[in-house]
Amino acid sequence: MDDRYRTLVHRLDGTTERVSGTPTLNTKRAAEQAERAHVDRVLRPPVAEPVKNEAPMLAAFGERFLETYAKANNKPSEQASKRLIMKRHLRPVFGTKRLDQIGRETSRPSRPGFLQP
Repeated sequence: MDDRYRTLVHRLDGTTERVSGTPTLNTKRAAEQAERAHVDRVLRPPVAEPVKNEAPMLAAFGERFLETYAKANNKPSEQASKRLIMKRHLRPVFGTKRLDQIGRETSRPSRPGFLQP
């Protein structure tokens, strides 16, 4: 008796996949269990958890931005201006925050003491 299993699996999106295999034990029951497990893996594949990269701190990102982008794309006077804005205005207020924590609420100028080091 051949205890291999072969079957077609029809997915909800209309695609069909052929699954086949041999169970670890050479019995009909083991073949049925292995087939059910295989079909289940095809219909419900494991979902990989997305890798969450932490956003850099503004201070670290600002230095990298000034050294790479600003240096390559701006004149020296514009680089100096951006460096000054980063040093006097942005770093004192947002330097210890991650970039994904900075939004409209945190950057509203109408807040009392905004941009006051």
